[in-house]
Amino acid sequence: MNAIPTVAEMRSALLRVDARTADWSEHVRPHKTPKYQTTTYRFRNPAEMREAFAGQLLLDAYSLLSNPNYRALEAKLAILEQGEAAQVCAAGRSAIQATLYALSSPGETIVVHEELYGGTYDILRFLCKDERKIVFVNAQDAKAVAEAIEIDETTSIILIESPTNPSLQIIDIAAVDGAVTSAHRDITVVVDNTFATPFNQRPLTLGKNVLVIESLTKYLNGKGTYFGGGIIGAKTIIDRIYQRAVLAPMDPGVAWEIGENLIDFFQAMPIHNRNAWEIAHFLAGDIRIAQLYYPGLIFHRNHDIAVKQMRALDGGISFGGMVSFELHGTKEDAERFIDFFEEHGTFITHAVSLGSRDSLIEMPSCGTHSARKGKAISETFVRFSVGIENHDDLKQEIHAALTHAFPAWV
Repeated sequence: MNAIPTVAEMRSALLRVDARTADWSEHVRPHKTPKYQTTTYRFRNPAEMREAFAGQLLLDAYSLLSNPNYRALEAKLAILEQGEAAQVCAAGRSAIQATLYALSSPGETIVVHEELYGGTYDILRFLCKDERKIVFVNAQDAKAVAEAIEIDETTSIILIESPTNPSLQIIDIAAVDGAVTSAHRDITVVVDNTFATPFNQRPLTLGKNVLVIESLTKYLNGKGTYFGGGIIGAKTIIDRIYQRAVLAPMDPGVAWEIGENLIDFFQAMPIHNRNAWEIAHFLAGDIRIAQLYYPGLIFHRNHDIAVKQMRALDGGISFGGMVSFELHGTKEDAERFIDFFEEHGTFITHAVSLGSRDSLIEMPSCGTHSARKGKAISETFVRFSVGIENHDDLKQEIHAALTHAFPAWV
């Protein structure tokens, strides 16, 4: 396993990207990459344009295709994930869709872990219409992945999340990669690393067949303000991904903003990690919680794997900022619990998405993981994206919501 860089080393490396990518001219010499909020670029003459579009000159021609802000953000993502290259696009879903289409062909099979982000199921349905075969397995058992590969010689992609959305299952990425290596075939292990983030887990260091996807909308931006997606891995694989114009390109200004927010990401993640740890242990002793999902708990099914592969840059708590749980009682009890946050809450917002610096809570069965999307999620299941507020304030608000939902249990 590769040595873990320190937060200071990562921060220094990211700051150097701006110095390397800032363009100098005779009259303008920025010390960091400016925001290039432009759709197009000027050419001195038709010959220069012709050479640029032929790839003979390293000139930006049109921001659908290239922009200095894309290149700067991609360089930063490659550093964070310890990869060779990266591509950015408009959203995490765009990154997933572009990757699956680029690395598979009609008639081939994509082996998928049975629990995924709800939006990914939508993409898989379109892939089925385009003559890809989707095979679901329980990738918590790497043998199931190996068997699926052995049975179907057309397999081109293994698609997993770790931790998974929403029940925080942990997949042994090295074991899955080992199953692919043993098959001696050209198969890419695509890992959605959004829940873990590169602060806590760097899948590219866990296997030679791995490609990473990040939703930049979540922790890496952290402000709940912009959408973005990133694809990171070996240059030979990134070169197979479609050019940016096909990916659904990111807005150049958004690329600049997310690149700036990455420095804040280093400061925020240790607090997300600590607060989720505190909330999980706080809920572990509450009789109103039927099931609790957090990989940092010793009774979590995959705790040993999480300890092995989730290693924080700061050497501290490394299990991410997500806590999920199922409540005792009925759907109505769960809805009463959620209602509390809009009616009486101060710190926790009832909203979809995750990874904002403020805390967000939802019932996935109402939206992202409704009954029509993949594996069924209980109607009393709650997903909590723990923010960076004072964890004692969060505990008090959660306790008050539980008391509101279950007054007879006090």
